[in-house]
Amino acid sequence: PFGNYVSFTIWDEKKHFNAWRNGEAFKEAHGGTSLFAFVSTMVSSAMVLTGAPKPAFYDGLLQQSTIPDAQLLPKTVNGWRSVEADGINLLDAEAFVACNQFYVPPSNAVAFEQRWANRTSKLQECEGFVSFSMLRRDV
Repeated sequence: PFGNYVSFTIWDEKKHFNAWRNGEAFKEAHGGTSLFAFVSTMVSSAMVLTGAPKPAFYDGLLQQSTIPDAQLLPKTVNGWRSVEADGINLLDAEAFVACNQFYVPPSNAVAFEQRWANRTSKLQECEGFVSFSMLRRDV
């Protein structure tokens, strides 16, 4: 069974992610600041999730995006989007994300990446295109 939500956190380099993961911000975000905070996080997660999240890590390749229209950017507060979540209604979709999974044998990885890197992309010419990322599983 596949999950019906996916989160992506993008970092300049894996070392920055690892530093965050070992720091206080990670502990706070995941209920690790005290036993009470941890139990509270686990209880609230158990109320809305079926099983624990299954992390998967990827190296980002071939990043491509358009320049966002400043008038369409969401309101931010201290760099974070300001969103009203009332606990009753689902949030409005801000984008549509299409995802393809490729199963490439290790012996073909270089040829696969070369093919994608050398292809001419017309995505930026397509109406509504926002961004593209090719991700390689970090093992």
